[in-house]
Amino acid sequence: MAKAVGQNVERNLRLPWHVGVTPAARTAAALAVEHLDHPATRPVEVRARVFEVREIVACEGVHERGDFRAAMVALDHDDNRAAAAHFADFGAKHPRDARAEDAAYLRVIALQRAGDVYNMKQAAREYLRRYPTGFRRAEVETLSR
Repeated sequence: MAKAVGQNVERNLRLPWHVGVTPAARTAAALAVEHLDHPATRPVEVRARVFEVREIVACEGVHERGDFRAAMVALDHDDNRAAAAHFADFGAKHPRDARAEDAAYLRVIALQRAGDVYNMKQAAREYLRRYPTGFRRAEVETLSR
């Protein structure tokens, strides 16, 4: 069963609606299903992996556009440097979006998690400049020092 699901997922990755999926997403998806043909793999694990592959493919397709969701997925997967870059990209491309302030704040947090103190402080100062009365102003002020 697991092998069939793994092959089905791989076949689905080649469907025309995935044309915009980058080679990196295809590789990540293939690695996610790689162990599914092992006899000890339980159906629950197979379903979890299939959902993981769907998330990888769905989110990778929007990384190129600097989408907020892609940045959140990177942050959720502890890819903090990529998350910071995606949040910065989102803020630059969508400055009037309702999530722009959140993106600026989460960029600061991603840089903090990455241990990049210098860039975190710069991002915090940029947040304070753009959103002087922002919702996270007090927290970001502390981080900017």
